Amino acid sequence: YNAAPVLKALYVQMKLLQQFDNKESARHTRNELARVGIVGHVSIDGSSTIGGVLPDRHFVSLHVVLEEQYDDAVKFLKNRRHRVTTGISEKEMSELQKKLKKGVSQSLNKFIIFSLTMIVGLIIFLVYQV
Repeated sequence: YNAAPVLKALYVQMKLLQQFDNKESARHTRNELARVGIVGHVSIDGSSTIGGVLPDRHFVSLHVVLEEQYDDAVKFLKNRRHRVTTGISEKEMSELQKKLKKGVSQSLNKFIIFSLTMIVGLIIFLVYQV
């Protein structure tokens, strides 16, 4: 059962742009890209967080969400005067975020329903085995 097809499709498209040693720097760079219409995603790699605290060893990754924006993102980070040609408008960025959230929500709902169905089925099976 694939609980998150939208996220899977998104991660296939995303390209690693840069790695940082802290979230603030990654978010700052993502926000700079967003100002010129490039969609970025910040994620923490290396190991999971414990109680919201980052472990000693981690990488904060900045990905370009839309593959066709990757070259523009690289050029923009090297030269802030680079003229971005693949940027999208704030309205398009907002619509993309809404679609992604809706897709994630739908996938999560499907996963919850599937899990509950399996649990109820297992309980029924165990009750009738006794």
